[in-house]
Parts: sequence; structure tokens; C-alpha cells
Amino acid sequence: MAYGSVLTERQDAPERRKRRGAFFTPSKLADFISSRLISEKSNRVFEPSCGEAEFLLASCRRLRELGATEQDVRDHVHGCELHAPSAKAAVDRLRKHGFACQITVGDFLQYQANCSFDVIVGNPPYVRFQVIDEASQREIRRIAERSGIKLSLLSSLWVPFLLHSCEFLSVGGRIGMVLPAELLTVNYAASIRSFLLNRFSRIELFTFEERIFPEVQEEVVLLFAYGFQSGVSDSISWYQCKDLDSAYRSAPQERKPASNGERWTNVLAPDTSLTIVQRLIEDGYLVELKEWGRLSLGSVTGCNSFFVLSKHEVEELGLVDGDWIAACPPGSNHLRKVTFNRDDWLELDGCGMKTRLFWPVNPSPAACQYIQTGEQRGVSARYKCRKRSPWWRVPVTATPDAFVTYMNAHGPNICANDANVTCVNSVHGLVFNEDMRDVGKCVLPMAAFSSVSLFSAELSGRSYGGGVLKLEPREAKRWLVPSFDHLVDRYDQLMALRDRIDGFYEERRFSSISGCVDAALWKGILEDEEIDTMRCASDQMRLRRQRRAKEAKS
Repeated sequence: MAYGSVLTERQDAPERRKRRGAFFTPSKLADFISSRLISEKSNRVFEPSCGEAEFLLASCRRLRELGATEQDVRDHVHGCELHAPSAKAAVDRLRKHGFACQITVGDFLQYQANCSFDVIVGNPPYVRFQVIDEASQREIRRIAERSGIKLSLLSSLWVPFLLHSCEFLSVGGRIGMVLPAELLTVNYAASIRSFLLNRFSRIELFTFEERIFPEVQEEVVLLFAYGFQSGVSDSISWYQCKDLDSAYRSAPQERKPASNGERWTNVLAPDTSLTIVQRLIEDGYLVELKEWGRLSLGSVTGCNSFFVLSKHEVEELGLVDGDWIAACPPGSNHLRKVTFNRDDWLELDGCGMKTRLFWPVNPSPAACQYIQTGEQRGVSARYKCRKRSPWWRVPVTATPDAFVTYMNAHGPNICANDANVTCVNSVHGLVFNEDMRDVGKCVLPMAAFSSVSLFSAELSGRSYGGGVLKLEPREAKRWLVPSFDHLVDRYDQLMALRDRIDGFYEERRFSSISGCVDAALWKGILEDEEIDTMRCASDQMRLRRQRRAKEAKS
């Protein structure tokens, strides 16, 4: 049964709830949001996806506390719900508590904004656009156009719900919603972040160390926006709370986004650490990774299980040397080292790892037979395969000078590609600028594991399921690493650490690596206290991400 749901699984099966993004809000959370926004008994309140009335009930209680009569509540509190049985359950539940509200059954996104409200509260559905029918997508495009927002297909229903909700706000109105933490981090939410800063005079964000949403593993934040169309915001008031109870007592920290649509991940970072990083950038010690060379996602095969083969599979199929090329195996655990060399590749090849990419130039008879097998298995009909000609020729990127890990538990690392092999899209490939190649391959893999760079990665990337930090190509390009000039200056100190760092990698002593690198890179540039500050900030961001993943599993 859904958290807070009064309907049985037979009445509302979990798969149907998931399809429409119905995850019910804990009553304490609804009470907190309603009490923060509803300030007068005359406030008109609307909930665009009311489910079984958790927010409506909290709003009714709050209005009654402020002196509203039964008739006031009936007139002032409105809801909308797509799912008719949930709407009926909401009416029955409100009645049991002595309240009555106006609830419209239907699709909120097609509900015309013919009235205005002082307060809008809610927990919008988290459903990706790809699974939404064409009629709903057309309505979403209209909402985005009216709001002046360009929406990505990667977006979720919470985005148009938020935009459309604002169309129901009166001038000076306020809104409070439970939103996914991707609001702070993802590129496609940049226009939403700009929209909020430009349309509201004050923005508040509440983040939590502990999970406050029992049924949802995704990290959520509470967004409060005040003063609709009454000014603009140039900063965000951030409340970092242990749990929901502490939210009532927490004090805000002011954070100013670097630019209008910039990520809001810096709200999660200590002020001092951000100041140190900015100084290192201004003094030329830190640059974005893209300054070192060209970075791109590894080759996209369309079906790794078909195209990426082990030595045994190649022999069993009878493929010859011209039918395949050497590849770094999918995944990145074997790249937790300073360099990946030919001996490393041969060891993995001999252990049965998938080290060979099917890539025939002039297919041998065995390769032709394997291509036919792929057609029979339907591999040729897969999206990426059918878009290229011939379907079996994987577009291989230039052999990279180094690999940059993509999905990371501790944090990303750079590994020199001394094996001279290609890679698939489980890692990024980095081709250094010609004049930076020697220094880059020798010492950047060590230098990029400093606490400063690991801290930057937490701000650039995003947290995924299991507490993993993910760096898409655009995000990896913006990852801050030591500059070329700085590494030339500290080259000898870093090279002296190479054997030691290799040993720490083998033992998975990542914090020890950062400690060595920090001393080599930042002594004489940062005070010891500042180095400690960056180490603590990096650890704090990573542990916060990992702690939430452990809570999700418990």
C-alpha cells in the first residue's frame, strides 16, 4: 500500500500509481509547508495534484488555526486530482475531519487558469516526458511557451506542474512544493531556475541530511517562492536540516548563484570552500578540464553485449585479428589507477573481461556470420544501430590519451591510456592538447584527485541511485582541475609520489591519495587551515551523497 494511501492495492495498484507519479506526502511535511505559507485566514489555497488530500487537510487545519470559519475553508481551499478514486477518497477523508473543499477531477495541465490564489502547495508527479501521451505533451508545450521556457525531453512532469501552478498565482502570491533535487543540478532545469529567480522576489530551499520521503528513493528538496511578479531574486536562502523536525529551528544561509540559470549545487557547499575555489581560479591555479583538451563520451555501440567481446568469445566465433580492435572493458573499476597500460589490458583479457570491440573493416567469413546472427537477434533494429550504415560499424572516437571515469562512488579520476586502446561509453575519453600531452598523461591523473578537484566534481556532477556521482560529458568538461602551468611548476613533487599513489590505489585508500596530492599541489598557495577546509568540504559533500544512498537501502 502506498505511504499515506487509504486505497488498497486492488483499488490502486502500485504500477498504476507509479505510472502517474503518485507518491503520497507525509502529513508532517504537508503541515510544515502549509504552516509556512498560509499566513491569514483569508488566504485562497490551491493544490494541483491533491491525491488523497494530505495538503488540503493540512491547509484546512492551518486556516482554522488562523480563525477561518467552515464556510471560509470551503470557499478558499481548492484541489485538482487526475485519479477519480483518489479524489473521492480525498473528499471522504476531509469530511471525516470536518472539512469540505472544492476538488476538480481531471488533468491539471489542461485546467485553465481562470482564478488566482494566494498560496499554492503540492507534491507534483515525477514522470518522465517520454512516457506521456501526445495530447499531454502538446499541452505541456503550450504551458512552456506561455511561460517563456524551453523544455527538454529529459524533463519530468514536475516542471510543467510548477510552471502551470504559477499561472494560478495572484500577484504577490507564494508557492511551496516538494521537488526532486535535480532542480539544483541538471542542465535541463536551467531555464526553470532562471524562471524562479526572475518571477519571485524571494526563494527558499530546504535540504535534508535524512530522507523525509519514505516512499521515494530520489533526493527531494522543498522549494518556497514568495512575491510572484513582485520583484526578482538575486540570492537563495538555504536551510540545511538534519530532518523535518529540525526544519522549524534552522537558520538560513544566503547563497548567490553565479549566473541566472547556473546550477544551485553551491547552496550545499560551505561558503569558505567556495571562496577558496574562486580565488584559485582567479589566480590561475584551477581551470576547467576542457582547457586541457577534447573530452567526449566513449563509443556508443547500441548493444554492448553484441559488440564488446571477451577473448574467449572472439575465439569461439572464429573471428580474426582484423574483425576487432582492443578496447578498455566496460565499467571503470579497473581504471582506479594512475595509468592503464598494455600489461593491465593483457591481464584483463586473460581473465575473461570484455576487452575486444567488434569492428571489422573487411569482415571475415566468421564476422559475416556474426553480423547475420546480430540481424536475427534484432540487434540491427536497435535505435543506435539502425541509424548508421552499415549498422555493425560502431563509430569509434579517436583513441584517447586518458580515460575520465563517468559513474563514481568516491569521486571521478583520470587514468592515462598507456595501453592505447579505445573505450565505450562507460567512460569519457580525453585527448590532450598537443603541447599539454606529456604533462597531462604523467601528472594530471594524480593532480585531479586533490580535495579541491573532488569538491568541484561534487558541484559539477549529480547524485544518482546508490549514491553514485555521475558526470555527463558537459559536466566533466566543467570539472575544475589544476592548470597546466601549475602542474609544470609542481611536476617533480607529483612524480615523486607516483609509486606511493599507485599503492594507495591498489589498497583503495582514496583519502590517502588526496592527502598526498593536496600537500604537493597546495603547500605555499593555501594555508594549512584552508587545505583542511577543502578536504572537509569534499568529504562532507561525498558523505552526504553516500549517506542518503545507505538510507534508501535500509
